[in-house]
Amino acid sequence: MLLLALGVILAGGACGSSKSPAAVFEPSPTSVRPTRVPTPYNTPVAAPTTVAEALASAREVLREGRFDTAAAMYGALAATTSSGSVRAEALVGSSIARYSDGDREGALLAIAEAARTAPAGSRESISAGYLLGVRLNEAARFEEAAAALKGITSQPGALAPYIAAEYARALSLSGRPSEAAAAWDALLAQANLPAAIRGSLLRERALAARTLGDDAALARSLDALIGQSGDAAALFERAQMARASGDIALSGQLLTRIVASQPESRLAVQSVVLLHEAGVTVDAGQEGFIYYRRGAFPEARRVLLAGIAEPGIGPATLAFRLYYLAAAFEDSGEPEQAVIYYDQAAALGGSALYTHRAKYWAARVTERSGDLSVAGARYRALVSEGPPGEFTAEASFRAGYTLLSVGDTAGAVLAWDVVGGGGGARVAYWKGRALAKLGRVMESDLEYRRAVTLGPFDFYGNEAARELRLAPVIDTAYHNRNLGAKSDWVAIASWLGANVPGSFPGGAPTAAGELAWVGLRDQAAGVLNDAAFGAGAWRLLELTREAQGAGLLDVSAQLAERVRIAVGAESADVPKALLRVEYPVDYVSQLNEEAKTNNLDPLFLAALVRQESFWNPAAGSVAGALGLTQVIPETGDGIARALDVRGFVPADLFRPAVSLRFGAYYLAGQVRRFGEPWAALAAYNAGPGNAGRWVQAAGRGGAVEFVEQVDFEETAHYVTIVLEHYAHYIQAYGD
Repeated sequence: MLLLALGVILAGGACGSSKSPAAVFEPSPTSVRPTRVPTPYNTPVAAPTTVAEALASAREVLREGRFDTAAAMYGALAATTSSGSVRAEALVGSSIARYSDGDREGALLAIAEAARTAPAGSRESISAGYLLGVRLNEAARFEEAAAALKGITSQPGALAPYIAAEYARALSLSGRPSEAAAAWDALLAQANLPAAIRGSLLRERALAARTLGDDAALARSLDALIGQSGDAAALFERAQMARASGDIALSGQLLTRIVASQPESRLAVQSVVLLHEAGVTVDAGQEGFIYYRRGAFPEARRVLLAGIAEPGIGPATLAFRLYYLAAAFEDSGEPEQAVIYYDQAAALGGSALYTHRAKYWAARVTERSGDLSVAGARYRALVSEGPPGEFTAEASFRAGYTLLSVGDTAGAVLAWDVVGGGGGARVAYWKGRALAKLGRVMESDLEYRRAVTLGPFDFYGNEAARELRLAPVIDTAYHNRNLGAKSDWVAIASWLGANVPGSFPGGAPTAAGELAWVGLRDQAAGVLNDAAFGAGAWRLLELTREAQGAGLLDVSAQLAERVRIAVGAESADVPKALLRVEYPVDYVSQLNEEAKTNNLDPLFLAALVRQESFWNPAAGSVAGALGLTQVIPETGDGIARALDVRGFVPADLFRPAVSLRFGAYYLAGQVRRFGEPWAALAAYNAGPGNAGRWVQAAGRGGAVEFVEQVDFEETAHYVTIVLEHYAHYIQAYGD
């Protein structure tokens, strides 16, 4: 019966009908539920043959964001199974799917049924009870939430502190402050309470105290929160309370702390204003930096000009102020003044960091102003005289490239000889190009080979390999790839053991797996990231494995990268097993299907996803781009029309199935339009109009010529890094 019911659902898709008991959990006729037309997002799913396969299939469909199909699959399974735990798991899945699809009432009914019918004390019972409490609290049904959670507060396990915290929240919001306070105190007394829960509890206590008008309790909660994390909002509120009570000194101390430690906080400017009103002196450098970071360049110049005239300031402080004064002039469109103050900052020698930065940006502003010979000399001086710093490699490159760009090929080679081996694969590649142009072929080949050695996966290292005919041209057309390789943790541990003595510490699993199991993905990721703070390589690897087991491939990839960095290894020096974790392929069937439909190599599409979202389906950017492929809603609307997808709403971009389909379609369109993957990537990042401008400027040149014409630094980096990701993916998954 199970196979028959699921077969009907899978064959008919989300629009098929079913008489499964999932209908029991439909919302009432008065509920408002969004009209969805999900069929265009669906990929056929093979009918399962076992209960385990049915659960796995429904889970994958849910992960892909095909929520109505997943709800129907879970509903059919709940209707036909004789196992209480399987039924409860299916009902949990149905609840998550319905909630994600906007059916909050149906989700609540399903999770309530799961909590009622799950075997007592089972994982399903505890997890369903916790999720029920969360959803009831969200629905402002606080008394019911407290009742649902009370019965599982004594259950052991990783979820125990989360259950207790949610229970305390329900008590507080239902008007039982003394009981809530007792629950909070008991939790906060736990030595190993996760940092995320501790912070959440302190905020809950502050909210309760604020609601009750209990200033003393509010002050204690804010002080505790400040002590835990230095939270800017808590500092600001506490300063306001101190000011209202007449404690101007304490208020000034707290506001000054925001200015000094969190200058990029949105509250930093307000803190400066309040400090001035109170007659408290604000450091001119800190104030100017705050204005600069907020884009208030006239205010930054005013404050910093006064600040550099203050008597008795040390060279390090003066260098800082001069540097940001120069930056404010530069960003205001006054390059001549910027260079003057950059040079003054560099001449002080009071801070190696700001001396280095000032020298570099003085050279860069000079270059942008068109004086390439002077700019080249500045770059060479920075590399040869120092101090070394974050821009040394870039300065090494530009020391010669400024000359090459005006036709002085021999001068460029000489400049690169002067700066020595700095600049990595990029300098080696361009020096090879220049030597080839001068007819010095053997020397050119040696530089190309040096570029390959310096950067096996580097954009310029790969282009050097192509110059030597050691690597094929970039081919992003569809290839049938083996994307389903399992992680070999034995091989990874063996490699780590050869580099870092030790073994897996055997730490207890975090609550990430349980939180992810009930659909609380963000909370699960937060738990793992908190646990990774300050961890050594072996503990990081343990958490990497746990993250992957919880289905959080974005988190496991980032943790795997941290493992490699902790060892001090380059990506070319790690085994394929670790490379596959650091460069994962998620939503395999959907990714492959969309890549094949659009004639894209699935690994090329995977490389784009990794850069856009790091495989986090809930990713969003300040520009409003959403989902795995970071499509802007307006662009998504146009793609939906082109694909004849009805009922599209921006939230659909958080569905992996939708994001992959839309992103693949748009990327493939740019590949067809421009013919080259680097131009297509530039169009994806900065728009076809800009990409066309750069194609025209690059002429008949290849990838490197194109990238050097890209005058948006973000886009130039984007193009090179996605192609570098692509090289990593081919190494990890290619034949």
